Amino acid sequence: MADGATERTVPAAQRKTAPADGAKRQPRGEARRQEILDAAIEALARKGQRGLRLTELADGLGLKHSNLIYYFGSKDRLLGEAVEERERRESWFYEAHAMVSLAELPEAAELIMQNALFTRLYVVLAAESLDPDDSLHNFFVRRYERARQRIVTAVETDKQVGKIRDDVDARQVAHEVISMMMGLEIQWLMDPENVDYLGVMRAYTDGLFERFGTA
Repeated sequence: MADGATERTVPAAQRKTAPADGAKRQPRGEARRQEILDAAIEALARKGQRGLRLTELADGLGLKHSNLIYYFGSKDRLLGEAVEERERRESWFYEAHAMVSLAELPEAAELIMQNALFTRLYVVLAAESLDPDDSLHNFFVRRYERARQRIVTAVETDKQVGKIRDDVDARQVAHEVISMMMGLEIQWLMDPENVDYLGVMRAYTDGLFERFGTA
């Protein structure tokens, strides 16, 4: 990995972070740190981790490379922080919405549309993480498994209240739904003016109940 990064990326949710020299952060330093992180997220969403250069990032912010290293230590650590920031901004939705029904899929689509930059970030990073040796590979494997499990839970809940037939394979539906959403994300990101993400998801959700519903 470029820019001298040697540590394996670990999303920040799995570890504590601090300035590279261990100093206590001051409000001014925290603001600068967030500025760097925001710029890194935009760069990662455009170029991916392999295209990100810390020297270019520092130059764009009017910083020395050493100043950037002070805040994050390495490219891998910055990458992990970017992933954690995305998880943090998304977590409120999943805390407030337990996905108790497939009928809530359009709400998830709205969240994706409201956070286009972070959606693009994950699409790009996931595409770069297909190899098991890639630093974020296991993170995305676990993330997609959690997403499928949320759909499984929604299907099982719909079964309990009589909205979905008992013979429907919840796991199979979960694979289909996640595949649909991921494919639609890519099309929407590439051509947002001609891809009605929310409209397609609403129609798709209605179709799920037509295929698997009890009515």
